[in-house]
Amino acid sequence: MRTLDQMRKEAAGDLETIDGAEVSADVQELLDELENTRKNDPEAKIIVGTDPDDQITFVFWASSEMQSDFKSFPEVLSIDNTYNTNKVKMPLTGFLCQDKFGHGKVAAWTLLRDEKKTTLHDAFLTFVETYASVKDKIRTVFVDKDMNEIMRLKEVLPDADVVVCRFHSGEIFKRQIDKKFDKDENKRVKGREVTKKMLSTECEEEYTKLYEELKTVASDPFMKYFDDNWHNSKLVWKGHERLQLVTFGVTTTNNNESLHGKLKPLLNKRRSLGNCFAKLRLYQQNDVNRSRMREFNNFAKVPYVCKNTDPTIRDIVSVCTPFVSNLIRQEYSSSLKMDALPGPYNVDIDKCTCAFYRSRGFPCCHMFFSRRLKGKQCFNR
Repeated sequence: MRTLDQMRKEAAGDLETIDGAEVSADVQELLDELENTRKNDPEAKIIVGTDPDDQITFVFWASSEMQSDFKSFPEVLSIDNTYNTNKVKMPLTGFLCQDKFGHGKVAAWTLLRDEKKTTLHDAFLTFVETYASVKDKIRTVFVDKDMNEIMRLKEVLPDADVVVCRFHSGEIFKRQIDKKFDKDENKRVKGREVTKKMLSTECEEEYTKLYEELKTVASDPFMKYFDDNWHNSKLVWKGHERLQLVTFGVTTTNNNESLHGKLKPLLNKRRSLGNCFAKLRLYQQNDVNRSRMREFNNFAKVPYVCKNTDPTIRDIVSVCTPFVSNLIRQEYSSSLKMDALPGPYNVDIDKCTCAFYRSRGFPCCHMFFSRRLKGKQCFNR
């Protein structure tokens, strides 16, 4: 790892190269932008990774606002790359968490020279070291199905569950079905239906039934691929496995994909590294402003539910953000329709084994029902 002063001196000397492109001027411009960022935000973490030949391998940035966001919501992390954001073809990696309004919040940005083992490991390790105070609270990490990326994450976050994005899994299944299935379109349609359902299973028995159904329509090459890469792997991708984890309702890297879409008008493959970073800073400042507006509205506006006389609903709405309030109110409303607790769940007034409570940590319908049954206050502020 290098300091900005070290990198500045080197940039003024020998020519730096990335993928064979001459980028000495780009490096100097980038260092100027990083220096300006450090002056405007002294608490920002800005780290430049280099290899033994003093070539840049990655540039890591976590502003003070990003650090504050992630330290407040570290449990669920999603990671994804976007491309064609600068003229030296460095992929841009976004690390995102989810805030109390249900919005994806950037925890860090990293420009990578490549996606090789060492580069990814060093970049991921830098993220973990930046957030060392909360790294043990990181419960779940969502990624696309890049085994190199997954292995590097497990090296630096061995206690976190790495989950394959549901959307990416579905897209991979579609491509492999088109590639490896027989030409019978009816079998292909059935294969797509079955694999899609596998991504949303609620129990092992449901998955097993779908697996047997898949074998009746899939070709031998597809089943070998599926068994080797999915069925027998340790990857977390099945619906019922994901329901056991803390996810706050996240199932995909769509927050990352949405963010990439917003960045595309700002970034393109003609941008210099310095200009790419400047546009990222501009976007982040706008995002900070939007977040502050949401916070202000949440504080200033008096929340209420029309035609409501239930004091529990009033309590929920008064202390929760709209995003969280909607989720909890749905569970409370469901509890009012229950005559008895369902058998499979181990329920107490403060915890439950159902998927909603396990994945979100919010009171579920079973807990609300149990509290009413025992004469306890339904919602504790």
